[in-house]
Amino acid sequence: KDNTQRELTSTIMTVAELLEGFEKKLEICIPHIQEIRWMKYLQDTDFTKMSPGSVLIFTDYAALMALRALETKNSSVDGHAIVANFVVLWNKRVVKVKGKKKGEDGKAVDIEEEVMI
Repeated sequence: KDNTQRELTSTIMTVAELLEGFEKKLEICIPHIQEIRWMKYLQDTDFTKMSPGSVLIFTDYAALMALRALETKNSSVDGHAIVANFVVLWNKRVVKVKGKKKGEDGKAVDIEEEVMI
């Protein structure tokens, strides 16, 4: 069987080449690490113990954008924006819904029903 293990080797490159290669590897690595952490978190969470009417919200504020003004005379301070990802899990529950329905005589009648969502 051939050895498919990658061995460490010495390579000479410029800083620009190093950073370019590093950025390409990060594009692969970061989503992979996030997926592993997400799966680990879900494995440690027991959803069967959620009481009726529970809502579980996961957030991820890891994504951050740096904003810079196109013209420096408009703004001398850089800004930031956060990309917030939300995952919401809930269990079925019964809620009261108020509305109107046509009665047998064709007129609108106020109703209140319990609906499972």
